[in-house]
Amino acid sequence: MGTIVILPLAIVPMVLTIMSKMQTGAAFIAFLEFVAVFMVNYRWALRRVGQAVNRKSRKLKQS
Repeated sequence: MGTIVILPLAIVPMVLTIMSKMQTGAAFIAFLEFVAVFMVNYRWALRRVGQAVNRKSRKLKQS
């Protein structure tokens, strides 16, 4: 299951790098877009994990 998720995330930047080999401006824009996507996903994951931790701690406090 992990391969199904990780493989496209690894292949897309590689393909775009090969396609924009001679176009440094396009490569830089693609790089900035990947950084932005990573930051959004990272912040979403942190919030998601934080919610799960808070749920556990509330359950423990209620007992």
